[in-house]
Amino acid sequence: MVFDISALESLKKNPKNKTSEKLPSWVTDGTDVTRKLYESTQRAFVEIKRRLESADDLAIKERRLVGRVIAKDADVDHSNLRVDRQPRLMDFINELNQELDRIWLKYKSVKSDSGAKLTKKELEKENVYLKRELELARRANQSDALMVVLESELLMERKDLARALAKSKEQIISLEEMLANARRLNQEMFIEVSAG
Repeated sequence: MVFDISALESLKKNPKNKTSEKLPSWVTDGTDVTRKLYESTQRAFVEIKRRLESADDLAIKERRLVGRVIAKDADVDHSNLRVDRQPRLMDFINELNQELDRIWLKYKSVKSDSGAKLTKKELEKENVYLKRELELARRANQSDALMVVLESELLMERKDLARALAKSKEQIISLEEMLANARRLNQEMFIEVSAG
């Protein structure tokens, strides 16, 4: 699924004029939370892109769209920003992150000393920096994976509780029917004994 990133350029040029931009149908047809998250995603993308283009040296979490940051900016709970709840928005964020990666690589290569080979010391420094970035990315992925597992466990627990509740309600209905039948039989027997 390919999204129109050109709408972000119009937001960058005129951030206050939100009515002129054309929102995707999944945003306009979606909930208020979807709209807030979409707008927050756009603001974050424009800001990160601006910082990348100004040649700021950014850590990986500063140069990519991060779900928790987007949710916090949108003033919604971060659990609303999941693939099962916002699949198109998550695809949109992934696509924007790919665009940010391309921009970062473009400006990162421009920052090097005009094509001159790096010294051993510079390469070692770059290696340490990249290893740190990789470790941060791994931790972020592990954190996201753990959140997915915990949320799925809670979901399964809720489903089990819902099934148990439904079964209990069925048992209550069955017992109430048995009680009503017993009362009816008791009343019929009482009428027979009093008449007889």
